[in-house]
Amino acid sequence: MGLISEANTRASGGATRCGNKAPSQNRKWNDMDEPRNDIPVNTTPQSATDGGLAPNLAGALAYITIIPAIIFLALAPYNRDRFVRFHAWQSLIFGILVFIIDVGLTFIPFMGWIIRDLLGLLFFILWVIAVLKAFQGQEWKIPVVGDLAVQQANKGAL
Repeated sequence: MGLISEANTRASGGATRCGNKAPSQNRKWNDMDEPRNDIPVNTTPQSATDGGLAPNLAGALAYITIIPAIIFLALAPYNRDRFVRFHAWQSLIFGILVFIIDVGLTFIPFMGWIIRDLLGLLFFILWVIAVLKAFQGQEWKIPVVGDLAVQQANKGAL
């Protein structure tokens, strides 16, 4: 308590503004003021401490661009995990396939442009599904690309 509060408390006969008696200076600390020992300090999942990122998060991040996919295939804790390797390879193969189809259809006037836009929507939907499935911890295979990714993931680390 500050000096002004103590002076006001003494002047009012020991009552505070709420009408309660002011706590004495020799008060005992209650349970809320003491540190609790029953709450664990570090509650990080075991898989996250071993390699930095949980496998499902690394698998989902592999789809963001090809850069995380390449990093996950090259870095030691991630390239040993088959789940992360599968999603990294699937992301790389899918990205290359989409790029080739997009460039190829760009050179076909009118109909190629319409088909490119429709396929772009389909590729986006497949990409979103792949990211969500990886985040959920599932090994979902994109048609055509998924089988190639399984073959590459089964080969082991680079």
